[in-house]
Amino acid sequence: YEGYYLYWLKANDLWKYTTATNEWTWIRGSNLVNQNGAYGSISVSSPTNYPGARHGPGCWTDATGNLWMIAGYGYPAAGGDGHLNDLWRYNPISNEWTWIHGTNIISQNGVYGPKGFAVPSNVPGGREFPAIWKDAAGDVWMFGGGGYPAAGSPGHLNDLFRYNQSTNMWTWVSGTNLANQL
Repeated sequence: YEGYYLYWLKANDLWKYTTATNEWTWIRGSNLVNQNGAYGSISVSSPTNYPGARHGPGCWTDATGNLWMIAGYGYPAAGGDGHLNDLWRYNPISNEWTWIHGTNIISQNGVYGPKGFAVPSNVPGGREFPAIWKDAAGDVWMFGGGGYPAAGSPGHLNDLFRYNQSTNMWTWVSGTNLANQL
């Protein structure tokens, strides 16, 4: 902390904690801060893929033990930091990241499509600190955060999206596609 400026350092390191030994193991990622990601191609797993450094992403695990991560405020494939809307899957067996959905650039507005319908072009806007949960059917729900609505500048979001992992599609379920709504 210096003066009135708080500089957020962002990391892309992945660690595993082993309860039996009470030890942490560094699995993947850089030991440097503020690193850009290496995206590769959508839906193609590779040992050279990795998400950029970030803070405030949403995360969950699927039924097979893969780690999923979306959004955050951080570094895309190139350039400075901003709100991200990229969706990643990490497979602990292969030790590989796969870029699944979203863009590899910052500050993207969302594409909402018709409310209640899964559309291939739907993608939540770049955001940080969304609320994430998984339902009994395995669908993932994401609410709000700070980021980009359908158009305009970023703000506080109240949108609710559902992600179906088997179809790789987002559905805008509820809330508005505007920022800073009561």
